[in-house]
Amino acid sequence: GRYGNTLLSDSQSNTDRITFHSSKLLNPSSSNRSQLSDDDSSITNQNNEIRSLKS
Repeated sequence: GRYGNTLLSDSQSNTDRITFHSSKLLNPSSSNRSQLSDDDSSITNQNNEIRSLKS
């Protein structure tokens, strides 16, 4: 995706990005579908990083 893998210290902005992408997923007609699919793996990685921070 555009952002790639981000540092753990950047977890707050990761959360903001995930929220933003989630809103795009809920409104696919107003989103760039190729950007969404490109970012799927990045969103997964960011979620995993945030989970590891909270554990």
